[in-house]
Amino acid sequence: MGLNRKTAQDVIVVGAGPVGLATAIELAQRGIAVTLLERSERITPQPRAKLVNVRSMSLMRRWGIAESVRSAAPLGREWPGDIAFVTELLGFEVARMPNALMTQGVPGEVAPETALTIPQREFEQVLLDLLRSFALARVVMGVTVSGVVQAAEEVLVTCRDADGAEQVEKASWLVGCDGAHSAVRAAIGVEMSGQPAIARNLGVVFRSDALAAMNPHADAVQYWVANPDWPGIMGQLDTQGTWWAQLTGFANDQDLRALDIEQHIRGMIGSADSPVEVLGTESWAARQQLADTYRRGRVLLAGDAAHLHPPMGGYGMNMGLGDAVDLGWRLAAVLQGWAGPELLDGYVSERREVHRRVLTESTANYRHLSQSFGDPALFDDSPLGQRARDRTGAQIVTAKMREFRSIGMQLGCFYTQSPQIVYGGRDTLEFSVTEYHPSSAAGHLAPHVWLDDDVALYDTLGPGLTALLSCGTPTRPSEGTTRLVDAARRLGTPITTVHLPDAARRLYPCRYTLVRPDQYVAYSGGVPRSGWEPLLASITATTRRGMEPHEPS
Repeated sequence: MGLNRKTAQDVIVVGAGPVGLATAIELAQRGIAVTLLERSERITPQPRAKLVNVRSMSLMRRWGIAESVRSAAPLGREWPGDIAFVTELLGFEVARMPNALMTQGVPGEVAPETALTIPQREFEQVLLDLLRSFALARVVMGVTVSGVVQAAEEVLVTCRDADGAEQVEKASWLVGCDGAHSAVRAAIGVEMSGQPAIARNLGVVFRSDALAAMNPHADAVQYWVANPDWPGIMGQLDTQGTWWAQLTGFANDQDLRALDIEQHIRGMIGSADSPVEVLGTESWAARQQLADTYRRGRVLLAGDAAHLHPPMGGYGMNMGLGDAVDLGWRLAAVLQGWAGPELLDGYVSERREVHRRVLTESTANYRHLSQSFGDPALFDDSPLGQRARDRTGAQIVTAKMREFRSIGMQLGCFYTQSPQIVYGGRDTLEFSVTEYHPSSAAGHLAPHVWLDDDVALYDTLGPGLTALLSCGTPTRPSEGTTRLVDAARRLGTPITTVHLPDAARRLYPCRYTLVRPDQYVAYSGGVPRSGWEPLLASITATTRRGMEPHEPS
C-alpha cells in the first residue's frame, strides 16, 4: 500500500491504545515516519473493549492482519456472539439475542469479514507487532507528555521518562490519541462539552476455574444479569477460567472502593460460596462529551481524546479505529504532497457528524442497563415466574434491539457535509441504526462486493483514489477514463482504475465512482462538464474552485 515519501516530514502520535496504534500503522504503511509515545511501560492489562466489529475487521483485512487478529482471540473465532439475559449466571435465562455481535456471519454478506470477540489487550498486541514491523515506525514507551509548542512548520513535544529525564520530540504534525484525560488536548487548550459524568462503573477481571462448567446456559459472549440486588454484565475472557464483569450504574458520589467486589460477583453468579479471585479492577465514568474542536494548527485529536460516550453498543474503540484510518490517509496525503492541508478539515467535519450520532445512540443504550429489567418475579420457579420471564424477555429484546442489531450504525453512517466530497444528483439514503442499505452515492461507504471466491472489491483499492468503472474495458478504456487518468497524473494524484464486473454494477450504477483510501465514496456520476482536474482538486483540497454540474451518470 505504501507510497514513496516526497518530504522528510513526519508525525508524532501520543497514546498506544488501539486508536494510537492504528493511526501510526496507517501512516507507517503509507511511507510516513512516525513516532508513537506512550506513558505506560506496556500495553494495558485490562481487557476493556472486547469487540472488533464488522467494519473494523474490514479495516484489519485492509492492513492484511485479519487472520492474525482472529488467531489472537482467546475464545477462538467460532465462539458465538450471543447476548444472554439471566436472573443470575446459575439462574434462569430470560432472553437471548443470537449472533448479536455478528461473529458468525454477516447478514447478506454486506462486509468481507465477520466481527470478532477479542479483549483489547490481545488486540493491541497484534497492532503493536504490526507497527514494529515497519522500519519507519518508532515506539517509545514510558514517557509522559508535559508540553506542546507549535511553530510555523513543526510541533515540539516535551516529554519525561519515569526517572524525570526530559526530552523534546519534533515533527510536522502531532496526533493526540491519549484517551479521556488527554495531555495533548490539555496542552493545546481544547475543552470538552457535554455531560461529564452520567454514572460510575467498575470493570473487574476475576478467576473462577469451575464457573464455565457450572454455567447451565449455552455459550454467549455476554451475560446480562437482570438482578436488582447484584446487577451487571459478565463473560468469559478465555477458556482457562478467567472472566470479566462490569458493575454498572453507580451514583457519581458513591465510593466504589468500599464495594465488596467478591460478594457482588458471587451475587451475579448466584452462588454465595463460589470461589472468586479478583485479579484487577478499573473504575470508569459513563460520559457524553465532544471536544470543542479536533484540530488546532498542526495538532489533531482522535479517539477518546476527541469524544467520550458510554460503551453500550461497542462503538468506542471501533469508532476510534475509523478516526485513525480517516485521519491517517489524509495526513499521509498532505505529507506526500498530493493533497492540501485543508484536507484535514474534512476529517474534523466528517468525524464529528458520526461522533454526534454515536454519542446520542450509546447514551440512549446506557439507559437500559441490566438493572432496568430486574424484577423479583423473574426468580420464581413457577408458571407465574415463567410468564414474568416471557414478558420481560420480550421487553428486553425490544429495548436492546438498537444496541445489538446495529449493522446500520457500523456500515451505514454517511457524510452529508464534507468539504472534500463532491455531491451529485444521487440522494443519500435515510439513516437506520438496525438496517444497512448499501449505496455507492457520494458520502457513503463503498458497498462490499465479492469479485471472486476470496477476493473482495476492497482488496483491489489502491493507496490513493480508486476509480471504479462501469464503462469501457481494461484493454479499451473509455475516453472519459483516459482523461481522468491524465488529469490525475498532472495533479500528482495517485489513482487506481478498476473495471467492475457486471455483477457489481447493480451497486455501482454510475460510470465513475471515485473511492478514497478509507473506502468512502468521494464522487459518483458521469464525466464532469468542467473536466476532471477541478473535481480531483476539490477531493484532495488542492484548490477552492467551485464545482460545476456534472453530466448524468
